[in-house]
Amino acid sequence: MSELTPKQYMEQWLDLSNKTNPKPPPEEIERRKKEYRAKRRREEWRQWASEQIEEARNEE
Repeated sequence: MSELTPKQYMEQWLDLSNKTNPKPPPEEIERRKKEYRAKRRREEWRQWASEQIEEARNEE
């Protein structure tokens, strides 16, 4: 068994990882990004809203 050069090793590793975990198509990546951003915005809004409610309670 001959030793692999680092470049060959990386090429084989990338090839194997692409086979076991293929990259989704670009439209799927975009959809996931949009979902993630929307979810994050909702969470940030909820956080902001709960802080506003808390401040309003403290002012009473």
